[in-house]
Amino acid sequence: QFAVNRNKSTKIESARLMMDLDKILQIEKYMDISARLGDELDKKENFKIIDKQDRENIINYLNELETISTFYLEKILTKKQTYELQGHQILTSLKVETIKQLITEERKSDNSQDLFRNLERTWEDMKKYQNKILKKF
Repeated sequence: QFAVNRNKSTKIESARLMMDLDKILQIEKYMDISARLGDELDKKENFKIIDKQDRENIINYLNELETISTFYLEKILTKKQTYELQGHQILTSLKVETIKQLITEERKSDNSQDLFRNLERTWEDMKKYQNKILKKF
């Protein structure tokens, strides 16, 4: 009985966490970044960092994806939850060359080679998971 109640409680907490994270990424500035990243891939529009504020917003956006990735890697979120929550954004962000360059620059300036490492690890898993899902169709 205790294990069943604990499992239900864990699922509820996980669902709340997902909703809270989703709310954060629904902020207009993050939705704009996500749309611009999508346009880079879908419409072949070059993703550009507009100014210093835009750069800061993009780094904050990547930090939010890094947080989700950390929750996934620490098994707080399942692979399916992570994919459904922000899998598309995780996959899209690291396909864009400008984002890869930004991460490289941030690692140098921050002197931290681990910056956004969880995002990169999760990207690999999300890519495999997406391929598995697409093979079913």
